[in-house]
Amino acid sequence: QVIIASPSVPASGSDFPAQLQMSRVLGVVAFAAVGGVLFGLDQGNWGGAIIKEGFVSAFCSGTSEECHDASQLPEEYTQFLSLGSSLLQFGAAIGAVLIAPACAQRCGRQEAMFLGSLITVAGCIPQAIVTYIPHFLCFRILSGIGVGIVTYALPMFVSEIAPAEMRGVLGCFMQLSMVCGTLVASMLNCQQFVGYQLSFAMPAVPAVIVATGIFCFPTSPRFALVQGQRSGRPDGGDETAWKALRYLRGSDAAADE
Repeated sequence: QVIIASPSVPASGSDFPAQLQMSRVLGVVAFAAVGGVLFGLDQGNWGGAIIKEGFVSAFCSGTSEECHDASQLPEEYTQFLSLGSSLLQFGAAIGAVLIAPACAQRCGRQEAMFLGSLITVAGCIPQAIVTYIPHFLCFRILSGIGVGIVTYALPMFVSEIAPAEMRGVLGCFMQLSMVCGTLVASMLNCQQFVGYQLSFAMPAVPAVIVATGIFCFPTSPRFALVQGQRSGRPDGGDETAWKALRYLRGSDAAADE
């Protein structure tokens, strides 16, 4: 067990009230949980988008009767629909298994979430623009990679900044936000004014929020220690970790616990 020693940092005077301490932790976790909404939107938009008239007209090469009758869909279009759904999951597996662990360990949890968000935006926006099937499928994979990276780094970040007594509850925020994202995607797809382009572009909104705001919060105290020890810093990263804990807990005494 690693013990963080309080560095020689001047006291700031009075400690924050307990409610403010908790609000800071909840604020960080709530912001990070936006990544769960990202995952939910990306998972929930496909089923509603592919039945939109614009999508069928853009990607189905058969007759109007064939493209609107499930029993007569052209084989190429059926294969495209299957690939479009499965390649997102394939990309997510690549991101979560092959890319995210190394990125989160070497660069940091926030950096991994930032990278995943950028990749998601780079994959989502083109899906609303391109109509060439091979390109569209490539962007499905790219979007999945970004979502996989965020999904890997997000629960790690939340668990490392949350107090031990609330870690399980706050960790569930991601699952809740994922369900909320799926629900929002499904409800929007029921609206006639929402075209398939908007449906595929929706995950870019939470991705941009995460990418632009994640560095407004302190780093994970655990990663600060790991990075400090890896880089051979004299204090082993204690000061950075302590400052992060003090921000999250709201007082010197709480950070020393």
